[in-house]
Amino acid sequence: MQFVSFLIFKFALTNIPVWAAILVNTFILGISLIFLIVADGSKEYIESVDKKVQDKILWIKEAQTDVDILISEATDSEVKDALRELSKVIRYSDPMSDSSLVELESQISEKIGSLVIFDKEKTLTDISQIKQLIEARNKKCLIRK
Repeated sequence: MQFVSFLIFKFALTNIPVWAAILVNTFILGISLIFLIVADGSKEYIESVDKKVQDKILWIKEAQTDVDILISEATDSEVKDALRELSKVIRYSDPMSDSSLVELESQISEKIGSLVIFDKEKTLTDISQIKQLIEARNKKCLIRK
């Protein structure tokens, strides 16, 4: 931009005083610096928001991974189907967390961690309870938005 201004003042507007060219180029430089500062500040803000988002969605990714591991370890087809359904419920849950949901998310994590895939009835009961807890979490997430 300044180069174009220089060419205009050098070749097209030869009868304009030098101080006018300096003033215009200084103005262009100032505007360019302002845009650079704003762009850098925006970059830092976006990176900080991205980090906060990553921290808040970590819980749901961990729960999803734990259930997917259990699916691969399960041998009973009914348990596998129930775990797949639980996996879908988790996958389509609100990924954003809130500090007020920590206790509920902790309960869900404990329930997922305590799933014993070799005890069919207990596993199916626990999966049902986990689904209910996740639904309650999703409703509370919706309220907080």
